[in-house]
Amino acid sequence: MQISHSVDVPGTPIQIAAALLSEELAAARARALGIESYSHAVSGTSAKTQVSVPSSALPAQVGRFLTSDIAVTINAVADAVADTVRYT
Repeated sequence: MQISHSVDVPGTPIQIAAALLSEELAAARARALGIESYSHAVSGTSAKTQVSVPSSALPAQVGRFLTSDIAVTINAVADAVADTVRYT
């Protein structure tokens, strides 16, 4: 499924790309989802976030089949090109 969305944000493309890959954004996302255990590393224009989701935080239909936490890896890339930031 291809999804595309455009947003105008104040700041230079380089500043916006850095914010999308930042530790601060990763921490805010983890807090919003109630995730206590995660790691985040940025390398150039990419970031890798690894989280541990407790089975108790999942819907009951899924959680009852799991005996331990779920490890999730999120890979993100933010490229600043001209006046555009591409975030995947």
